[in-house]
Amino acid sequence: MKINDRIFWANTKALREERGWTQPEISEKLGINHRSYNNLERGFASKMPKDLAKKIADLFETSIEALSTGEEPEPLVDPEIVNFWKNAKARRESLELSQATVAERMGMSPQGYQTKEIGKASRLPNSLALKVAEALECSVEELWGNKSKSVNVVSNVNQELVVDSITEQPKETVISSGNSLYDMSHLDEPIQKFISDKENADIITKNIKDLIVQQWMNKGK
Repeated sequence: MKINDRIFWANTKALREERGWTQPEISEKLGINHRSYNNLERGFASKMPKDLAKKIADLFETSIEALSTGEEPEPLVDPEIVNFWKNAKARRESLELSQATVAERMGMSPQGYQTKEIGKASRLPNSLALKVAEALECSVEELWGNKSKSVNVVSNVNQELVVDSITEQPKETVISSGNSLYDMSHLDEPIQKFISDKENADIITKNIKDLIVQQWMNKGK
């Protein structure tokens, strides 16, 4: 019979805890590495080894069928996080980048990035989400692909008008919200020049978007 891994391991965990066994103890009884068992029980195995399933069933004096029967537990990883990494993978592949290249851009190990991209990470800090977006040259909201986690931060900003205003009035406009203008006279001259340069418009827009998204997501904590 086909084994439902998630049901099997949920039942195994329940029986283990019922007997008061720790993961290291059951690992020793089964003759496998504790870390390997931990990954298996948490549902991070790509395939259920049938010989191990038989050992576990024998250990608890039951059958593989019995351990594979019951209600499927809730996923260990938030579906939205899984979706984020699926979008990240699709984006990476569209750019023809390897996992190692993206990992290098993020300053982490290829193995660490791979673990996250295949859906084994249960948490996704905002700082990491921003790093992924930067490495993949896109916005955080594009990777979430979920309206509940995204903000249209520039929908009311006409970039051409903003840049034109900056050029004509180098000491006044940074961003236009409606018809109101923001004074830049308090900023250092190099910063005013940078903001006033049309070639920097994309960089400014992206940084503003990332900053607003990060602030918005921090409010939800």
